Amino acid sequence: MKVVMYPGVGVKNENRYIDILVNSLRKINIEVESWHKHLSFQKGDIFHVHWPEIISEIQARKYNSLRGKWISFQFFSTIKRIKKGGGRIVWTVHDLTPHANSLHGDVFFKNFLKRFIDEVDVALSLTKAGITQIKQEIPELSNARFYVAHHPHYREILKGGSYSQEFRKSLGIKSEQCVFSFLGSLRANKRPELVASAFCNLSQDTNFLIMAGSASQDLVNEISSQITNTKNIKLFFNRIPERELIQLYSATDILVFPGTDYFNSGTIYTSLSFNVPVIAAWSPTNAEIQELVGSEWIYLYKSSFSTEVLIEGRQALIKRGQDTFCDLSKFSPQVCAHEHLEAYNLKSKNEAA
Repeated sequence: MKVVMYPGVGVKNENRYIDILVNSLRKINIEVESWHKHLSFQKGDIFHVHWPEIISEIQARKYNSLRGKWISFQFFSTIKRIKKGGGRIVWTVHDLTPHANSLHGDVFFKNFLKRFIDEVDVALSLTKAGITQIKQEIPELSNARFYVAHHPHYREILKGGSYSQEFRKSLGIKSEQCVFSFLGSLRANKRPELVASAFCNLSQDTNFLIMAGSASQDLVNEISSQITNTKNIKLFFNRIPERELIQLYSATDILVFPGTDYFNSGTIYTSLSFNVPVIAAWSPTNAEIQELVGSEWIYLYKSSFSTEVLIEGRQALIKRGQDTFCDLSKFSPQVCAHEHLEAYNLKSKNEAA
């Protein structure tokens, strides 16, 4: 079986999900080829698309309108060519809406997505709960077959991150302090300012906060104004290289992820891959992950984010140490590869009929 995938390469320092998926598929003898967006004559059994909005993001950039339209032409030509050869179009629905605010209401994106959805044979969701949400938010996918293909963990590609008292000491963290961390891009919809505000009400002697990731100047100013005169906070307002991010996980007791305006979070899978428990907002997707790994690894809150959420999460979650280990067997790359293989072999509704 040959799969043409877009995107077909992960982004270092951002998300290595694609790299893990491609490697695991190749290990079960599936040929995977990255789609050539500028000029493609590629054929295959499957055209697997992850984030179709990338093409619209390219088109929306300054001086890139014609380039985006050309890539769109190549995209639909590839779909037509693969379908003509008896292949199928598979879409992993990572998000219900695009992250980029500029695409909300964008005419090019609206028309592009409608045309793409009409061609989708199989829609993949990272969770069972996600299928219900996808059907509610994207009813146009009613002609597709739905299938669950879990998000693989990162352990085979992100090495290190083991609990390190030595690195904690280098950051000025006391042994008795519980380290809450907010790691990754500090986007407004993740509400990092709520974490800073809630944390400042905790005892400085027994708690520590690390916030690391790129942020807008407005967020930097807002967070900085909330944490004046607090010695138990480390802030890194810059894009964190992968190696340094792994180090920060080694100093973390609990990852805090209060964002609510999202469908799936790679950050949660990353944290669990490093055996770091998570505080996150309740959602059907997060509740399903919690059920699979255990409530001692994910604490979910339904109220507004507050200091009490941090206190309750600390009490409920496993205390991290050298020997703590999260069972992610349901998310192993090998299991996920076979789930994808089963999905690739699914017939569309019309073919099944």
